[in-house]
Amino acid sequence: MGKLLVTGANGKLGRAIIRHLLETSKVAAGDIIAASRDTAKLADLADKGIETRKADFNDEAGLVAAFTGIDRLLLISTDELATPGGRLKQHTAAVNAAKAAGVGHILYTSMPNPDKSLVTFAPDHLGTENAIKASGLPYTILRNAWYDDNYLMGMPHNLAGGKWFTSIGTGKVANISRDDCARGAAAALANPPAGNQTLTLTGPEALTADKIAALVSKAPASRSPWFR
Repeated sequence: MGKLLVTGANGKLGRAIIRHLLETSKVAAGDIIAASRDTAKLADLADKGIETRKADFNDEAGLVAAFTGIDRLLLISTDELATPGGRLKQHTAAVNAAKAAGVGHILYTSMPNPDKSLVTFAPDHLGTENAIKASGLPYTILRNAWYDDNYLMGMPHNLAGGKWFTSIGTGKVANISRDDCARGAAAALANPPAGNQTLTLTGPEALTADKIAALVSKAPASRSPWFR
C-alpha cells in the first residue's frame, strides 16, 4: 500500500476522507498520515494509530519534511482566500515540496471546468492543476462539484423567511455531497487510476434554483436530502 498522506486532515473533507480510507477502502491505520497546521487537533486520529505531521502551507521547507517518505499525497485545497493569489502560492509551494520530497503520486481536490468558470477562485484551481502537471509527478485531479452540504449554511434561514436570494438566475448547479467526494477521494488515494487522470465528481443532475427550492421546502428538514 505505501504511505498515504492527507493534508487538511482536521477539516470536514479531510476527516471524511480518512474515515473512508479506514472503513470503506480498508486501509490500515499505520499506512495513513494525517497532516494539519495544528497536530494537536488530530489527537483522536493519533489514538487510532494514524501518524500525524505538521503541514503549514506557508512553510515550503516544512512541507518537504512533512511529505518525505510519502508514496501518495492528497492535497486538499486550502481556505486561504483573503490574500489575492495567496491560495495559489500555498498550493504551488505544496507541489514544489512534493516534488522535492520525492512523492510518488499527487492527488488534488479541484473544481469543475476551472479554465472556463467565472467563479472568482477558479484561477487558483487552474493554476494548481497546471503546477501539478508541470511538476512531472504522476497525478490524479479530482474536480469536485458544488457540495450540497453548503446549502445548510443559509437554507434554514431562507425556509424560515420564505425567500432565497441567489445569483443562479435561470442557470443550473451541479451538486454532490461532501461525503460522496470524500469516498471518491479515498478510493483514488488507496488505488489511483492508471496514468494521469482528471476526473469530475458530480451528482446525477444539475439543478435550477427553483428545483433546489422545491426540494428543500416540500419535506421536513429530517427528511430532506439537503439536511442529512
